[in-house]
Amino acid sequence: MKQRESSRWIEEKIDGEGNLLCLVPTCNDIRQKYKTSNRTRNYCKEHDFGDMRVFTNWASLRNKVLRRDHNKCVKCGTKEKFEFGTINLIADHIIPIALGGDEWDINNIQTLCSDCNKIKTKQDHKDIAKGRRKERLESIGQKRWNGDDYITHPIRVANQVNSDLFKSIAILHDVLEDTDVTIQYLETLFEPNITQTLKLLKHEGNESYSEYICKIKNRRLGKRIWNLYATTIKCFDLMDNLKDLTQKQRKDKYELALLYLRK
Repeated sequence: MKQRESSRWIEEKIDGEGNLLCLVPTCNDIRQKYKTSNRTRNYCKEHDFGDMRVFTNWASLRNKVLRRDHNKCVKCGTKEKFEFGTINLIADHIIPIALGGDEWDINNIQTLCSDCNKIKTKQDHKDIAKGRRKERLESIGQKRWNGDDYITHPIRVANQVNSDLFKSIAILHDVLEDTDVTIQYLETLFEPNITQTLKLLKHEGNESYSEYICKIKNRRLGKRIWNLYATTIKCFDLMDNLKDLTQKQRKDKYELALLYLRK
């Protein structure tokens, strides 16, 4: 995923005749020559270094966004105020940088107050976490034993359940086991009904497979319903795995686990 730059270097542009163009990214005019020599400036006659700052310096771009939005939140209308040296307005990327949003496009930036920004940031974190999960699986080329991309498995499991809660658990059911995502991080993004169920669905390294299956059904982490959620998703997980599994030893193990969980 893309990372924030905060500052950037502007590459030179040349037209079809080999003339250097103004460094300002939105300008395609030829650079102006100095009156006293044959050397050229970095800019056309309409622009100078000051015009470049909003394209290379985040603080300058932020200030321009706040002026455009009349120094108030575009969501609730809260105006800028100073409290103990802090400013309550934030220049927020509408499409987060990590999800492909352009850091330097002023049309992708809006002014939000701190309260509205907290709400949007919480949703952004959820979207970014989902994107990173998918990206990680794709980037490492993780495959199932039948050659399919691994991501197809949680998607198929999610398609077997109806509620949004079950679909969320299904998509995430292997995250703790197969990636470096921690339960502490997930707890900042999702409700306990999801995170506690994911704890039950993680096969710990010191557990035998039978201990793991018994944990899903019987270990109490607080609410009995979490065991029911975990048992339901694990049953659909096993059924999907059994569809194309040919290894007899593993197949027998999965069938026995499914029989136990359904009792």
